[in-house]
Amino acid sequence: MICLIGGKGGIGSRYSAIMKYLQIPYVIADMDTPEINIVDYDKFIVATPTETHVHFLKELEGRTILCEKPVSKNPTEIPMMKHAFVVNNWEYVVRLMNIDEPLMIEYDYYRSGKDGLYWDCCQLLYLDPQAKLSQQSPKWNVKINGKFVPYRTLEESYIRMIKDFSQDRFNYLWTLEQGKEMSEVVCERMARKS
Repeated sequence: MICLIGGKGGIGSRYSAIMKYLQIPYVIADMDTPEINIVDYDKFIVATPTETHVHFLKELEGRTILCEKPVSKNPTEIPMMKHAFVVNNWEYVVRLMNIDEPLMIEYDYYRSGKDGLYWDCCQLLYLDPQAKLSQQSPKWNVKINGKFVPYRTLEESYIRMIKDFSQDRFNYLWTLEQGKEMSEVVCERMARKS
């Protein structure tokens, strides 16, 4: 059974809806939930605020974990652990659309979360460190190698990723080492912007 930590938040509610849709058994443990007994669960999805990810990874060491991105805004504090993976649904988007590398990404959408545009787009920057990022368009406007990415494809990418995780298919999931590299790419991009 999967334990979804942070299941009441924005991204956690997405994962909850996906697991209901896929009929994957799970329970929600939120920030205000009393201590959970980790031995009761096979896998964990950490969908809490960014600043809590490393804490939960360390608490769950030795378990199979899918951690929301970014793992941390400080790459040096990201632990290296086996069986811990980082959300990488954009890798699934590229596969679903059969897009070849090198990737040239253009992202323009008005909305971003509390971590800001670069951290919200950390996967895109990992896939293409030179990605063009903007928040001008009121409509979803994302292209990879000139091909428009339908929002429905983004939704499907999350479903495929969670399905793979639940079925122990980890070959397409990113490791914590890749999560560390992703944070390094974002930090470098932000330093160039200043």
